[in-house]
Amino acid sequence: MSMKKITLIAIAFIAMLGESKAQQDPVFSQYMFNMSAINPAYVGSRDVFSLTATYRKQWVDVNGAPSTGLVSLDFPIAKKNIGIGVSAYTDKVGIFNTTGGYAQFAYRLRLGKGILAFGLQAGAYQYTADWTKVNPLDPGDPAFSTNFNKILPNFGVGVYYNTDRWYIGASAPRLLTSKINDNQPDAQLTRHFYLTAGGVIGLSPSVKLKPSVLLRAVQGGPASFDVNLNCWIIDRIGIGASYRYGDGVIGMLEIQASPRFRIGYAYDLALTDMRGYSSGTHEAMLRYEFGFDKKKVISPRYF
Repeated sequence: MSMKKITLIAIAFIAMLGESKAQQDPVFSQYMFNMSAINPAYVGSRDVFSLTATYRKQWVDVNGAPSTGLVSLDFPIAKKNIGIGVSAYTDKVGIFNTTGGYAQFAYRLRLGKGILAFGLQAGAYQYTADWTKVNPLDPGDPAFSTNFNKILPNFGVGVYYNTDRWYIGASAPRLLTSKINDNQPDAQLTRHFYLTAGGVIGLSPSVKLKPSVLLRAVQGGPASFDVNLNCWIIDRIGIGASYRYGDGVIGMLEIQASPRFRIGYAYDLALTDMRGYSSGTHEAMLRYEFGFDKKKVISPRYF
């Protein structure tokens, strides 16, 4: 990897950490397929053991660009109105690496025609940087003088309501603000807030539309949002598109390969200056569900 490119990415990452208005949490285009990534109240809502893996490779052709992996498992505890989830997470940007995991808990109550859930999550994240791989533009810059390796605990909350035909949720996955690098006083985590909503509209017995929206807000910064529309065909194939405000457009494909196995793919095309340096962003999702009785499944799970 070019030292110049590594240095530029490192500088950009430092600026991001030091800027309270930056989006620090990873952004997943297929958020609507696994909302436990942003809302702990979602766990257990599918009423089965659900194992999901997502991998995102951002800005292909740019050395050191972000790559993110997430594996999560959630399940309900029968007759106790409880959902349990666990997740492992890794995010790499140039010389910077974040790894961590968290446990999630949701308490679910029947309300009207749907379920209202309150969620909590707690875990820890390790932040590391290897400055030996960087040839700084200014060798005397103290920001490049030492590596850092820090483990920080955090916790979050969320609320989620869903029926068979629509859902709405709000969450703050990481509430603690913590200093990441002692050599950078302004390099700290900021709070992120999410609001999600979506539904399913039947056009015919074999064709359904699934609109959804995700609103993000960073403490001290402006809000951003994704607007998505999927067309679900014979409850097996989903084709969709999204618009991410100020960033780009997204194409999606979802396949229900079997009652238990689902595959998803998203391609992001930037509408910013990054379009001239990258051929796009790829994101893949796999989900396997088990432990359910087919006789109890009245209709497909859309959320």
